[in-house]
Amino acid sequence: MEKITRARTGIHLPSVDPRDKDEVLDRIVTAGDSLPEITLQMSSSQAHRAAAELEQGAGPLTHWDVLRLIIGVVETLFDDEVKDFSPAFHAQLLIMLQFASVPEAVSTQIAFGRQVGEMSLKKIERLSDAADKRGLSVDEHVADLAARDEIEHDLPVSCFLGESRRNPDQARMRRVIDLFRVTAALAIEPLRPPVLCVIAWLLWALGKRSVALAYLREASEIDPTYPLAAGLATHIRQRQPQWIQA
Repeated sequence: MEKITRARTGIHLPSVDPRDKDEVLDRIVTAGDSLPEITLQMSSSQAHRAAAELEQGAGPLTHWDVLRLIIGVVETLFDDEVKDFSPAFHAQLLIMLQFASVPEAVSTQIAFGRQVGEMSLKKIERLSDAADKRGLSVDEHVADLAARDEIEHDLPVSCFLGESRRNPDQARMRRVIDLFRVTAALAIEPLRPPVLCVIAWLLWALGKRSVALAYLREASEIDPTYPLAAGLATHIRQRQPQWIQA
């Protein structure tokens, strides 16, 4: 029988070894100590692909070169050569998911594959550049675009909003729900909301709206100001994905 940990609002997360939880926190706290060098964990096949793609450029890695490495990290979740995920890998996931718009990009990549993830990360780069020019955060810029109904409904957005009839990969989604529940359990509370939002979106994509809303309530209970949790909860209450209705 699986041991469980009760969260604030009654959702259950897996019980984890306190030593692993301490290691995750230590990895996060010390992540910047070796900058400008960074170390990422991914499967050997994904690492070889990332290295080949990075060699096509010139000069030191840019911020966006590093951000695009998230794609390989996500695909590592489905690589059969990886049998277990270390606390260091979970810490890496937690750090990545703190960046604006990354939870949405990771969600759609998990469900619809690498190509959608690549499209999402390129869009994040464009949104960030536009936000910088306006002196806004990415979240503020996106909220302003949404208020003016000016968000481009490209493939990643259509997939995230459930407006596509394209069927997501249920096996990938179920695999990550199980893994990210462990990631959430290993995280200190302030870092949990983005992970909980990804879990919630994946549950919604599987047609489990009520369970998804429970995870979003937990995220909002931890951080009432976290915009993705509130926005996603409103959207999920009002809609089911097109692929569920088809």
